[in-house]
Amino acid sequence: MKKWYKTRPQLNLLIDGVMFVLLMGITGLGFLIKDVLLPGRVAHGLYGDRTELFFLGLNRHSWGIIHLLTGLIFILFLAIHITLHWKLICCIFRQMFKKSAGQWSIGFLAGIVPLLFLVAPFLITPEVRPLTPNYIHRKSPDQGLNNTNTPAKEKNTLNPSVRPVIPKNIKLKRRGRMSRS
Repeated sequence: MKKWYKTRPQLNLLIDGVMFVLLMGITGLGFLIKDVLLPGRVAHGLYGDRTELFFLGLNRHSWGIIHLLTGLIFILFLAIHITLHWKLICCIFRQMFKKSAGQWSIGFLAGIVPLLFLVAPFLITPEVRPLTPNYIHRKSPDQGLNNTNTPAKEKNTLNPSVRPVIPKNIKLKRRGRMSRS
């Protein structure tokens, strides 16, 4: 059986090769999502309404999930890479920053900033806004995409004379608030 120190360069080369392939995959998937599988508003302008773009049977959102998973696998291999090179990193870090206060502050920032980037998306709550008039053509979930039984006058959401249909179990209160009964 070979000793650890004899196989370590081969392991480093293997991990570096896998990281390179993963990084190229992440980059290629990013270009695929951005430039080929266009977002809905752009695709609708180029190919017409009610179209969705696919590549190998997967749409833009499915490729986004693969892009995310590839990135997470890359981070795992990066952590292994840093672990294998930890002594080298510490030695170079000590040579670059001679003062102990500088070492602690830069080391703290080098550790905390990546963790904040990793955790921040789970701490953020999105801002909810109503659709702007640019997106008024979109259907609400209760209308459906193929609802052809609705008269044309009710479909026109820009016409102020059309009144909204309120379900019977909702009563209007003063100041426009609604409550369920």
